[in-house]
Amino acid sequence: SRAESDFTEKIKKQLDKLVDVISVTDFTGTPSVQRELMLISLRLNKENRKEILRAIDIFGCRVIAMHEDSLIIEISANKDKTAAILRYFEPFGVEEMNRTGAIAVFRQQRDS
Repeated sequence: SRAESDFTEKIKKQLDKLVDVISVTDFTGTPSVQRELMLISLRLNKENRKEILRAIDIFGCRVIAMHEDSLIIEISANKDKTAAILRYFEPFGVEEMNRTGAIAVFRQQRDS
């Protein structure tokens, strides 16, 4: 809609004013690959350790640091998958979570 387009343009202009932003591109409706990076610190104990480690393997996460009672994992995935992974781990005790938000590149179209 026109309102969404105006809002997107306003956000792009605001982001362009930030010193660390080199460029802003709207990927809406374009073929692209989008990912976000998420780091989660989880509580570990004897009861949940095996299940958490198994889920990390199944989800394709990467263990960054592991201690006796906690670990930090890294997830690189699309927004829906990172949200689903976070929901899965919340009952185990998320001590801290940080995520980048989406980053993207255009996906090349194959010639037919």
